[in-house]
Amino acid sequence: AEQRKGDDREQRRQAREAQRRLEQAERRANELEARVAGLQAQLDDATLYATPEGLARAKALSAQLDAARAELDAALEAWGAAGEALEALGA
Repeated sequence: AEQRKGDDREQRRQAREAQRRLEQAERRANELEARVAGLQAQLDDATLYATPEGLARAKALSAQLDAARAELDAALEAWGAAGEALEALGA
């Protein structure tokens, strides 16, 4: 009976930790989605391309957008993995 209590306690601890990881991954993905949307909105502004400085800024924004999209892809994968880990624990 003592072993079972310890096992139950450990399983609850693991489930709490998995839930925490899932929530962190979700927050990170949401932050990155907002960042991607913000960068895309800046690049969609036609006035950005009206000057040579704007063209240089657009190039820099485009590079930032590519990096943010790559981070978002990784964050979405981490979120999915965290959800699967939580499900595997039966939580």
